[in-house]
Amino acid sequence: QAGGRWRLDAPPPAGLAEHQVGQALGALHRLAERRHELSLSGLVEEVIADRRLLQLAAGQARRADVWRRTAFVVSQARAFAEAGGQDLAGFLRWADRQALGAARVVEPPPGEEDEDAVVVLTVHAAKGLEFPVVALAELGSRPRGIAGPTLLRAPDGTPEVRLRVGLSTSGFERLASDDREAGRREELRLCYVAATRARDHLLVSLLHEPSASAAAASLAQVVWGACRDLDSWCLLRPAEDRQIGSTGIEIPEAQIAETQLSGPGPYEQLRIDLVAPEEPHLQDGGPAGSLAGYEAWKARRERLLARLAVPVSLAPSELVAEPAWQEARRGSRRTTPEDDETSPRRAATAVGRAVHGVLQRVDLASGAEIAGLAAALARREGCVERAGEVAALASSALLAPVVQAAAQAKTVRRELPLAVPIAGGVVDGVIDLCFLDDDELVVVDYKTDALDSPADADAAAARYRLQVGAYVLALEAALGRRVDRCVLVFLAPPQGAVEREIGDLEALAEAARAALAERFAKP
Repeated sequence: QAGGRWRLDAPPPAGLAEHQVGQALGALHRLAERRHELSLSGLVEEVIADRRLLQLAAGQARRADVWRRTAFVVSQARAFAEAGGQDLAGFLRWADRQALGAARVVEPPPGEEDEDAVVVLTVHAAKGLEFPVVALAELGSRPRGIAGPTLLRAPDGTPEVRLRVGLSTSGFERLASDDREAGRREELRLCYVAATRARDHLLVSLLHEPSASAAAASLAQVVWGACRDLDSWCLLRPAEDRQIGSTGIEIPEAQIAETQLSGPGPYEQLRIDLVAPEEPHLQDGGPAGSLAGYEAWKARRERLLARLAVPVSLAPSELVAEPAWQEARRGSRRTTPEDDETSPRRAATAVGRAVHGVLQRVDLASGAEIAGLAAALARREGCVERAGEVAALASSALLAPVVQAAAQAKTVRRELPLAVPIAGGVVDGVIDLCFLDDDELVVVDYKTDALDSPADADAAAARYRLQVGAYVLALEAALGRRVDRCVLVFLAPPQGAVEREIGDLEALAEAARAALAERFAKP
């Protein structure tokens, strides 16, 4: 209104240099001048310092999280520059692509150990860091082979190509074998790096499916092979407990050559030196040894298999009741929840995942760029031809009153992961949306069921009651406060989104607790 121009190098109108807009443009102008003097990461650090981002975070409840994220942005700018990128606009475009690609790498800087929390890291992100306790995960997965059309280059640059199984150039298999071997060696090095991050305790799950081929063996099988050849095992157990079986590992007395107990303290270390067991075999059509010993072995095996059949974690979605017509349909042909477009687990389908991805990222108030997000996420989920449907479903959610209330709330969490021990197991799920509205905690769950009319939402909502109860139970246990409201938002009816609020949450939570206890109960 005063005649100012929207340019960084334009002087502000007379008397408005200290106006908020004048100050903002002046700050941007100073940073623009500095871009020729600073590196890319230096410019990012200059913005952080100039805008006092670290100081402003000091007054927030999760300041350490803000500091960690800020440091992560700086480290990514440095890595981008080291890879050859120097342009700020290029870095911002790359960051946007990372966000659309749902990148979830979080790398806390060294020394950030003041929070009493579990940190989940990739092995690459953990390099150079140490922790009191480290648990290694996913060692039981087998190495993945090269799939689909592939181009490899020999050290001299000669290309070798495979179009499909049985159709490749003459040197492809040899080169692919060398590539797999190099990848295997790198996996072992990374496993060593991961194991040496632990200062006091290292927890490793060695559960795996054995493979006769060394190339197809999982890391868990490799580590198990090394541990199995040791002369002794060390088990930690309560000092007052003198029974070996109570550790959960049954060892026949014939295999125990010598035991040594050490203490004192609430725990003692039991060292068991083992002798090699005899392999069971058949003689004259019958089992070796006594029949009673064989029957005892079978009974122990059945108890072990029964324990393995009990789930240790459940997603709230596993408590969803199927409609009667779907149960009858399953009696006539085998289907899976992902086969059925009206399944209560539609969120597991490509379209459902894309819709949830859009609603996780889009501005709830304005819905800006929803078409672009829908196209990008539909492409990522392999349903690019249904991008218009994804955009329509997500747009209908933004018109729901409860979502509009969330857009105005100060505290909002989307795609909130939960893993809470309840009823002897772990409830493991993701809440689509929750927010605080005047100190009222509201949980929102999006549903993409294909309903013929808004009236069908009542019957659909009834199927989700136990799932809602499990969400309430887990969230209240995690936060230490009650959930006030839970609203299901059905996105698919022809007339647009339909809300159904679930009542009597306290009774539902107890019903969910009983259902979970039954599922987690040992046979």
